Amino acid sequence: MSSTTSSSADQQASGRAGPTTAPNNYGPVIVDSATYTITPIPESPSEEDPSLSSAVEALEHLTLREIGNSYIIDTPRAIGHLTDTLLDLPTSPPSLYLSISGTSIARNGSISLIQLLVLPTNRTYLIDIHTLRSSAFTTAGSRGRTFQSILEDAAIPKVFFDIRNPSSALHGLFAISLAGIHDLQLMELATRRRPRSKKFLHGIARCITSDLSLGAYEHRRWRAARSRGERLFLPEFGGGEEVINERPE
Repeated sequence: MSSTTSSSADQQASGRAGPTTAPNNYGPVIVDSATYTITPIPESPSEEDPSLSSAVEALEHLTLREIGNSYIIDTPRAIGHLTDTLLDLPTSPPSLYLSISGTSIARNGSISLIQLLVLPTNRTYLIDIHTLRSSAFTTAGSRGRTFQSILEDAAIPKVFFDIRNPSSALHGLFAISLAGIHDLQLMELATRRRPRSKKFLHGIARCITSDLSLGAYEHRRWRAARSRGERLFLPEFGGGEEVINERPE
């Protein structure tokens, strides 16, 4: 799925000027290169955080279907339990990293999947919006919180790459007003050292090849995964966008 998101992000960002201000409904984002600095992620402490232990323990009670290196969330019970584990996580660095996939990520389009990486537990979840629809956002866990309330909570930082279309789609389709958003695309723009280079936004593929220190093996794996995604989703390679809504029997 990540390769599809990368391709769409490249198409959206190509040749467009970088914004000088953040749109109103995006929540707080960091765009000021004079005040924002990239700091390394600190090493985990030797003693395990009790809140993380409880989060992992709660998820271990779920029957999660493993898809590749991810876990599928496609029932109200599963989304309720997952929501419980997303509370009380560390906020510096952020714990939640999200990406949205669909045939048309727009206000009047559709959302098929939300990919969620929970950094402290190093687990990735595929939240099946095509199956769950609005219940993915409105089902409360045992602590009374919903996934929508987490997305709208300014105190819980969420990291996206290029929040523009996902924000529009979530607001238009599910009346979700995002808050607490850190947009990696804007961060990359803000931290470029040459002022003249800040005229255009970079897509995710450009950022991966330019900013990540990938070894030859990792780079080959990334390119292979991207190529597989293109063959699945792009008509010129015999694929189609509708495949993202197909589910195994």
